[in-house]
Amino acid sequence: MKDNQILLALESSCDDTSLAIFQWTQLLALRTHTQLLEHQETRWVVPESAARLHADNIFPLLEKVLQDANMQLTQLDYIACTFEPWLVPSLLVTKSVAKVLSSRLGIPLLPIHHIEGHLFALLLGRSLKEIDFPLLAMTVSWGHNEIYLWRSLYHFERVAFTRDDSAGEAFDKVSKMLGLPFPGGPHIARYAQAYRERPGTWSLPSFPLPKFHLHDGIGEFSFSWLKSAVKREIDLRLAKNGGLNETDRCEIAYAFEEIVTQYLSGALYTMAEYYWEVESLWLCGGVSANDRLREVIVSDKRYAKYKRLTVPLEKRFSLDNAAMIGMRAYYTQESQLEE
Repeated sequence: MKDNQILLALESSCDDTSLAIFQWTQLLALRTHTQLLEHQETRWVVPESAARLHADNIFPLLEKVLQDANMQLTQLDYIACTFEPWLVPSLLVTKSVAKVLSSRLGIPLLPIHHIEGHLFALLLGRSLKEIDFPLLAMTVSWGHNEIYLWRSLYHFERVAFTRDDSAGEAFDKVSKMLGLPFPGGPHIARYAQAYRERPGTWSLPSFPLPKFHLHDGIGEFSFSWLKSAVKREIDLRLAKNGGLNETDRCEIAYAFEEIVTQYLSGALYTMAEYYWEVESLWLCGGVSANDRLREVIVSDKRYAKYKRLTVPLEKRFSLDNAAMIGMRAYYTQESQLEE
């Protein structure tokens, strides 16, 4: 891709409609429309409802992002779009729009994998000179927990995956059980922080911390057990007190967040020790915006062995966004040119 060429990126894999415009690797404009208010009633993303909202929002958002970048559709040289994975009805909206634009404008369409987009979000605003290969990158989001061994810019392999439920999904489900708004991550974090700051006598639940499974160099995450443990604790308190008060929510949120962050950090270091040649650690995906997770990773004594923990430069780049899709598209095109 030449340094004067323009790329439009689209992302709608879940509940955010997002579009970005790039000139080479320079992000010119990024617009994201969230559906948080619309999903408050269910405290969950209903795929068909999300898809209808994407369809309502995508064209007004396209006009705005073009205006922000001072561009016209006819100036585009490439279009990139998330093709997989996650909610099929949501993906269908931007895939359809991207295909039509590509055909009408006569420009290439680059299909992008959503999780790879999260990985390349770490390159937004960074020079390749800042990257220490080989590295280990953990993606933690609503639909996935995965770890990738990244040997060089165009060579990475998945070495850990989610067996059942992800950390992000667990945050949302536990938040819903506690009667907190959607999405759950920020609200769980707020109640957990209130626990840390408030003096007094607490009745802290003790949730089990299972061992991270590692077989022949492949790790397996699981969070279904933790959701069940939280549900049992809530049921016990409901039976005893007839309801949950703010103290209950603080105690459960704190215990839950501590277990999740310890588990994720432990998994990352387990894989890093197995792949001993790793020089640095990367953290991305929606849950990477959790401050406590970052603190737990860097406070571990094993952290001294590695050069740095790299996280997205801005927290909006941790969440689903079209900028990460555009960045992955740029390097996809560059790798094809190299071949």
